[in-house]
Amino acid sequence: MAQTAGASIGTLYQYFPNKLSLLAAIGARHRGAVLEAIDVTAREGASLRARVERLVTGLIAAHQGPTELNRALLVNAPETAAGDDETFEAAYLKAYERFIDHGTRRRRGHRPSPALLAATVEGAIHHGARVGCLDTLSFQREVNALVLGYLR
Repeated sequence: MAQTAGASIGTLYQYFPNKLSLLAAIGARHRGAVLEAIDVTAREGASLRARVERLVTGLIAAHQGPTELNRALLVNAPETAAGDDETFEAAYLKAYERFIDHGTRRRRGHRPSPALLAATVEGAIHHGARVGCLDTLSFQREVNALVLGYLR
């Protein structure tokens, strides 16, 4: 990673004392990008289809990067690199709740679950990041259709 940035590993460790602190910093930045992608679309006045497309596009952008880095963050990172999971999880679900509440028509007796929507989108996006297909149009269309189908 340091080599990709054009810096020596020694320079990198001036800012991060160990790999765990580096992973924690990368994780915090990633979680911020995820929350921003959800929050931006939750505040929009666009149609549901447009909001879903922007949500998926924003979340894909937040997960773009080297497959190896995604794998390290999603699969191999130790629990201690995860940061403040409870605070993030509460903000994450609240952001999805705002997304659902803003302009999603509800059928009688059905309120989409923020937790289920979050888990579905997260699972799809994380899978796409692991296998390296996030930037394919077919993947994006499938995730859009999945989210729209649930919310309608």
